[in-house]
Amino acid sequence: MKEILKYLFNYLAQFPHETIMIAAVAILFFGAIIEALPVGIFMPMESTTIFLGILAYKGILDIKILILASFLGMIAGDINEYFFGKRVGEKYLKKYLEKIKINEKRFEKIKKTIKNNLFKAIFFGRNSSWSRWIVPFLCGAHQINTIKFISFDIITAFFWAFVYLLGGYYLGYGFDLYGQYAGIGILIFVLIAFAGYKILKRKKSVRYTEFSSK
Repeated sequence: MKEILKYLFNYLAQFPHETIMIAAVAILFFGAIIEALPVGIFMPMESTTIFLGILAYKGILDIKILILASFLGMIAGDINEYFFGKRVGEKYLKKYLEKIKINEKRFEKIKKTIKNNLFKAIFFGRNSSWSRWIVPFLCGAHQINTIKFISFDIITAFFWAFVYLLGGYYLGYGFDLYGQYAGIGILIFVLIAFAGYKILKRKKSVRYTEFSSK
């Protein structure tokens, strides 16, 4: 694992710093905008952002510029979705609930959170692929004050940009310190997860058998 990453870092280091920086900024900025759309649920932006944070630790990228690009992309995407919701309204979205695999109960829960605690809705909504675009849309559809929405959105976008990129940055630092143990750690984790899965599956099977026999 460590040798693979080392090879990748050395390979990227061969390219001009400006070229890699522009590519990374484009990925973060436009990726964050796409992530705020319904198709964004297929975007692996969390893992990509963390990986770019690791590259920043290696000195291949500039962490400050990455944070700024991620932050601005999130804001641009959310504002776009907010005004789209404001223009077409909630009825437009409700027609597609079944297609996007969101049941009525979950949908109503999001609406209730927006009404009772807007900051909480925006803050935690950003941390889920399906609510990341629904929350800004519903804020617009329900005519939430634009200044209030943007103010809360700026705070949450700044926070999450820091969390993911600095998380990747310090993950790179930790890997440098303990990289030789990473392979063993991953193997142990996989074995524990597999054993846990088998135990849970067996318990479910036993419960089903007991229920069927009653």
